[in-house]
Amino acid sequence: MIRSKLLWALPALLLSVVAACEDSTSPTGDGATVSLSVAVPAPAGAVASVTGGAMFAMVPVTDGVRTLDIETVELVLKEIELEMEESEDCDDHLEGEEDSCEEFETDPVLLDLPLDGSGVAQAFEIPGVPAGTYDEVEFEIHTPEDDPGDDQFLLDHPEFDGISIRVTGTFDDGQGGGAQPFTFESNMSQEQEMDLVPPLVVGDGAVANVTLQVDVSVWFYAADGETLIDPATASTGQPNESVVEENIQNSLHVYEDDDMDGEDD
Repeated sequence: MIRSKLLWALPALLLSVVAACEDSTSPTGDGATVSLSVAVPAPAGAVASVTGGAMFAMVPVTDGVRTLDIETVELVLKEIELEMEESEDCDDHLEGEEDSCEEFETDPVLLDLPLDGSGVAQAFEIPGVPAGTYDEVEFEIHTPEDDPGDDQFLLDHPEFDGISIRVTGTFDDGQGGGAQPFTFESNMSQEQEMDLVPPLVVGDGAVANVTLQVDVSVWFYAADGETLIDPATASTGQPNESVVEENIQNSLHVYEDDDMDGEDD
């Protein structure tokens, strides 16, 4: 059974606008409004839903013997950044220096991924993004810990102390014992740099959306890509930890999706 969950929405006040390229030829005004949304595609071969949310309906995954039913996925992200395309006024920054083309970033946020077939869920909206061309999205899968930058997050979500990803559901190994509940927890911390192809072009007053697609259905496969593994064997310190971490990194994709239909515009 899949439990319907809402994506946790961020108030705009958690977003901090940082230094932008000082291009005297850029348009002036109130800037653009850019939203970040999240979509979870249905597993390959899933039967279409009559409700119209077919491409997003998360259903049990099977390899013909083992069956995995994912019920909830929670993911901590930090420093979500939209990068402006480099120009003469946006030189490469040196290590340790602030990127002069970095447009905005966030404090740690908890995303509760939509698995119920409801489609694309908006995470948050950023007003006043400077007009320009953006060709990269960066963010960090983040493990909250005893750090001043994580204090407020841990006050709100103490159960995520030392945990960046939590997945719950059931797993049937096909050996006759039936479906057994599991909780997968990871302390994976990994920076992600993802190209926007084609780049996102926004002008003053424009409204745009970037969707982060997370293909959860491929997370718990062995290295052969065909055999499901017990998620309990992939938690931090377990033998399949590195396999699943690599699967998670490969499951992420970003693209412009202004009508928020889950399709790459």
